[in-house]
Amino acid sequence: MFQTACKNIRESLFGVRSSSKMEDGQMTFGTGTGFLIAPNVCVTASHVIHRKGDWRLPIQSQLQVIRAPEVGGQMQKAELIADFPNKDLAFLKIQHAPNVPVVDLSIIERQRGEQMGSLGFPLATMKRFRQQQAFVLIERFQSGFISARYRENRGGTPLNIIETDTNIYSGSSGCPG
Repeated sequence: MFQTACKNIRESLFGVRSSSKMEDGQMTFGTGTGFLIAPNVCVTASHVIHRKGDWRLPIQSQLQVIRAPEVGGQMQKAELIADFPNKDLAFLKIQHAPNVPVVDLSIIERQRGEQMGSLGFPLATMKRFRQQQAFVLIERFQSGFISARYRENRGGTPLNIIETDTNIYSGSSGCPG
């Protein structure tokens, strides 16, 4: 059921890395997944680009992305277009995004009992390798069934929440479902 969707979506799937040099000289990193919603426009989770994953802290000074089929190659610089912390959404501009299909966003309201899946880079990490920081990405697919739907207020903004019957890997921020 999901094989064709995974093959198509991975073309517009990106690993997202944010970083800043702190006052003490140490580096701080954020990692997540993003996906193209328009040519050169990638959407990710807002907390991925904020220091320490905290919306109240500044946005990291460097934003970089890499497309799923190119993992292991050179990362690209990204620029912030817009940040909506209350909705946990951030929009990034990618200078040299390839001409690939974008992810279709659906307005169909999914119901309890429906199967859903997500594709992305949960469990992404930063590791020291040969005196440098390496962005370790493993593309993962997760699936489950929608078990609940409800609304929650986040900073005065109502959000529609979908809950699944399956544990989701830590770090699934920004994975398209």
